[in-house]
Amino acid sequence: METIHKFLTCTLFALYATLTAFAQANAVPGDQAAQKSATDAQLPAAQSGTSDPLVDRRNANAQANAEYRASKGASREQLKAREKSARQDYRAKVREARI
Repeated sequence: METIHKFLTCTLFALYATLTAFAQANAVPGDQAAQKSATDAQLPAAQSGTSDPLVDRRNANAQANAEYRASKGASREQLKAREKSARQDYRAKVREARI
């Protein structure tokens, strides 16, 4: 009886580990809350913070990339606005020159 109990316990643990790994692998990239809750469910409360330097580096790179993309997008919008303004000024000068 004890052997069956151990077998069932190990099977349930393996099933749980497989399902959580599958849920994390199939999570939507923008759905950080689902990934965080799945990760928090696996870790004890004392180990919720990471001390792995590779994870810290990955997170820092991801944050830097996001900031760079946002800055690049803002700069691109400013450039487009300046080009549009310059184009309008040029067209106005051309219209005035024809008269």
